Amino acid sequence: AMILGLVDDRLELSPVQKIAGQLLIAVAFLTPGISFGLSALWLWPLGLLWTVGLLNAFNLLDNMDGILSGVGTLIGLFLGAVALSMRRPVLAAVALAAGGASLGFLCFNFPPATIFLGDAGAFFIGMLMAGVGWELAGHEIVSFSSNAAAVILVLSYPIFDVTFVTVTRCLEKRPIHVGGIDHTTHRLYVLFGRGHRALWTVYSLCALSGLAGMLALRVAPPVAWSLVVVAIGLYASLGFILARVPVRSRRFLSAFYKTEAVAKREVA
Repeated sequence: AMILGLVDDRLELSPVQKIAGQLLIAVAFLTPGISFGLSALWLWPLGLLWTVGLLNAFNLLDNMDGILSGVGTLIGLFLGAVALSMRRPVLAAVALAAGGASLGFLCFNFPPATIFLGDAGAFFIGMLMAGVGWELAGHEIVSFSSNAAAVILVLSYPIFDVTFVTVTRCLEKRPIHVGGIDHTTHRLYVLFGRGHRALWTVYSLCALSGLAGMLALRVAPPVAWSLVVVAIGLYASLGFILARVPVRSRRFLSAFYKTEAVAKREVA
């Protein structure tokens, strides 16, 4: 995943090439743990969607200083705590190492950033989180276990962001793969103005989702999945609010890009 991101950083791969590379990575990752029999047939589309979806979700979050490195820190720590609670020390070590590395990077990536992750770093972090999450509870999602609910809650903010961007761009008939400043983070930036309030809001949402995931481990499955339903409702409500934020207005684009010419091009 890191090599694919590095190649993309250097050569600017097309969306088809990136998706093809991500699918190959997902197949290589999933093959040892999923048989090719009919009994496990449903696991393949779920596993591919999980892996490729989270790879792109983490990559899309790398859109403002301090966002992905901070989100990676929190999710890594909470995934590690979930893995320890499930007595999976090796997976806990991977998640905690990823969270610790993200924290070290955040020291230099916090705005104003002096270093940046690029696709290489974003794909690397995304693959680690997707891989740990799948190994912890991927096979249990359709059985609606508390473990699966906990993992989904911990990873819920990246899932929310990629879903929000996909839905809003489809409704606006814009290409999903083309970059823009219409993510949840950008819209929070418009709502709260300059400063770090949007950043701390994202961190808070990730922390609350992580705490909900830890709680889900300690309750019966119906209660754990009730927490997932509540999280979906809250994120959906936030999505409706953010969808109304005028990130395509020339006034915002001029302020964000610091140039009127770029703003005119973006509006067009």
